[in-house]
Amino acid sequence: MNRSAGTKIENKGGRTRKAFRTFLDVVSKNRLRVIVTREMAL
Repeated sequence: MNRSAGTKIENKGGRTRKAFRTFLDVVSKNRLRVIVTREMAL
């Protein structure tokens, strides 16, 4: 993901930024989990 895009969103304001951050966090964790389980399945 592009970091500069993230900072632009951050500057816009409080609550949405936090929600977006946690959302991204969850997404990346889920993606990691999927990759890990796929590796273990192989």
